[in-house]
Amino acid sequence: MPLRLRNTLTGSLEPLVPIRAGQIGIYVCGPTVYDHAHIGHARSAVFFDVIVRFLRFEGYAVRYVRNFTDLDDKILERAGNERIEARELADRYIRSYREDMAALGVHAPDCEPRVTEHIEDIRGMVARLVQGGHAYVQAGDVYYRVRSQGDYGRLAAAAQSDPATAGFRVMPAEGKEDARDFLLWKKAADDGPAWESPWGRGRPGWHIECVAMGYRHLGSLFDIHGGGRDLIFPHHENERALSRSLAGTDLATHWVHHELVTVNGGKLSKSMHSGYRIRDLCRRHDPSAIRLFLLSTHYRRPVDFTERRLEEAVSALERLAGLAGRCGDTGEGEARVAEGTSELGARFREAMRQDINIPGALALLFASARRINRSLNAAGGHGGLKRQLRLEIGDLLFLCRNVLGILPESAGHVFSHGREGVQGPSCGTLVHTDSTEDEEVDVKAR
Repeated sequence: MPLRLRNTLTGSLEPLVPIRAGQIGIYVCGPTVYDHAHIGHARSAVFFDVIVRFLRFEGYAVRYVRNFTDLDDKILERAGNERIEARELADRYIRSYREDMAALGVHAPDCEPRVTEHIEDIRGMVARLVQGGHAYVQAGDVYYRVRSQGDYGRLAAAAQSDPATAGFRVMPAEGKEDARDFLLWKKAADDGPAWESPWGRGRPGWHIECVAMGYRHLGSLFDIHGGGRDLIFPHHENERALSRSLAGTDLATHWVHHELVTVNGGKLSKSMHSGYRIRDLCRRHDPSAIRLFLLSTHYRRPVDFTERRLEEAVSALERLAGLAGRCGDTGEGEARVAEGTSELGARFREAMRQDINIPGALALLFASARRINRSLNAAGGHGGLKRQLRLEIGDLLFLCRNVLGILPESAGHVFSHGREGVQGPSCGTLVHTDSTEDEEVDVKAR
């Protein structure tokens, strides 16, 4: 059975058919770096980390790009308040983000582009849009002409995303042809970072930045574009419109969005972010337990953060780690799972291929762990187990460590077949131009 993913653009569960055989290009919208990462950032990073791990486990050569927005009003405001350069502030929080995600077992993407490294690409795109009649200049600002794109709104409509509640950042402005038109180039109004352009000194608008970075590192059409549900409108809607105007593509064949994190049943508001920073949570809890907690709910459902549920994840992880300690590492799990001779591995693949059903996969692994523990107790230890069960231990530990990342990985392990030719975070060059059963795992019962 091929991997099937919910495509936000169509609202359907669709097979993931690579644009190029054996290769997958993924672009995920990363953080705007003006503060430390919080639990909401972590859900996105952990979820897409598992997607990439699983695709590599399946044998695909994956090119994973996740950007840093290092140019934004929030960055400029905070840098001004601290009387430092915007670049210095962005560098600080990029380092912080990388440290926090590493603590959660998130592998670094193959490429981590910054907006400020792609100004030339952005200027070129804006010029093409103006020349093609898709954009217009107004007093030094350049706006995208929404009416030039006939099916504008398709992504939001398919996702039933309400612009009134989606964090709509584009506001009516004097001289705009349509209130929906959005900035591509913003006239410099102060002495902050700015670049020369045919329309005057200024800096990029938000939406064109990710299109430029995606085109540069993955091409004008790639396999998966992802992010949180809050990005569907306006950000991803506007990205798609820009790509339709520039290249006639939808930018990605699959648009994948995860639901957001709530806190005690309520919205995680901006004013609450400082109370749920990853570095603070990692001081109080095992980072692997935070990762397990974030994976215990299906990605298309909100994950509700409570201290009780996090403690349950801690307890579940302790039992799993205890089993690993009792059994050691048989060293046979990867080969058996890859060769298809592992029954547990086959059932794991089946769950994951159905819309990345991580809770369903976790349920299988915890059921296996319980069965193994019972057998260990009855046999008086690892040596008394039947061979088949000893082999299952290797399968279980491999899947926990190397695919889901909820236990420390096997020493020196890399999915080498999925990373050949990758340039790493320096980015290198361009690569190529619904079932929700087991939506939540009760880790307390594991």
